[in-house]
Amino acid sequence: MAYLITKMLLCLLLAALLGLLIGWQLRSLLLGTRQRALQDALDDCQQQLHRAEQERDEVFLKAERLEAANQDLNARLMEAPADEEEAQPANADLATIARRLQALERTNQLLQSRIDNLDFRSGSQPLRELGMLDSEQIERFRRIGIETTSQLLDHARDDESREAILQQTTVDADELKRLTEVADLLRIPGITSHSANLLQAGGIHSIAALADKKAYRLALKLKRVNAEKQLLSTAPGASIVGQWINAAIAMRNQS
Repeated sequence: MAYLITKMLLCLLLAALLGLLIGWQLRSLLLGTRQRALQDALDDCQQQLHRAEQERDEVFLKAERLEAANQDLNARLMEAPADEEEAQPANADLATIARRLQALERTNQLLQSRIDNLDFRSGSQPLRELGMLDSEQIERFRRIGIETTSQLLDHARDDESREAILQQTTVDADELKRLTEVADLLRIPGITSHSANLLQAGGIHSIAALADKKAYRLALKLKRVNAEKQLLSTAPGASIVGQWINAAIAMRNQS
């Protein structure tokens, strides 16, 4: 009788473990599918934003050329009498450009808002999004319980934990420092691994450092750095950089 009871208990225990395993696998599958869907939506928004910024930059260049032409025309009008109708086309073009710039700015704000919302919903990102680890290194991190950027930050909070990571992976101290810096910057909505690398190249290695910058000055610096290193197809404009800085300030104030 005791033997039968023991077997029944073992069967129940095995069934419970099997149920837990199946449930965990289903949960991982569902979460992975949702995260991929969110990431696809985020990538689509970022592509739209990139196209809008390209068009905006083209319109800015055209506006600058028209402004220069308009100033030249006004100077000539001051020097000698001329038909007022000659100035009308340039002024009309400038008004059209101004309206187009306003529309593009609204589009940029809308797309950035969607990106921020998707970033907030998607939360932590897989380690592969850092763009700095190969598949073997990612597997080594997975074996010690680090699969996402938030887990990396949690595991590397103190010297002892960082030393444990160095001993169990193939990265060195400098690589780990850069990985954690990028993972930290990725907490800001709208920042990708590529833009985080651009920020690092521009001397920004933390959220605190970003919070102390001025949007227009940093945007100009990032544009110069990107022209040299070609990290992004188009450097972020001052409006986008300003949103990053505002988010960094909010995070710094909360900490």
